[in-house]
Amino acid sequence: MEMKTAKIINNISRLDSEVFSVVLLKLYENISNLYDRIEEESKLENCLVQLGLRSGDEYSKELLKHLGFSEDDEIADEYIYDYCLSTDANRMEVLKKQLIEWIVESAEIEY
Repeated sequence: MEMKTAKIINNISRLDSEVFSVVLLKLYENISNLYDRIEEESKLENCLVQLGLRSGDEYSKELLKHLGFSEDDEIADEYIYDYCLSTDANRMEVLKKQLIEWIVESAEIEY
């Protein structure tokens, strides 16, 4: 396994224990839920700006980058977004499994 892939897997395994990852994930989760609940996106975005917060997409990109994925990795982003809207008790384990499977599959495609 390539060193980069191993590092990303390590980052994913710490997704629910490393403070920076937890904060990014929770911010993204909460903002995603707000977008899901509030119909007028522009009002929500104005509110976020007033509070000094960024859009959910920006937190998602930052989390992807922090984990070692490309900021525009749509599949990893979709898994994280699904996690944010899920209510399953084991959603963190599902997210980790999906992300690890995806990075392993991506690494195999590259070679």
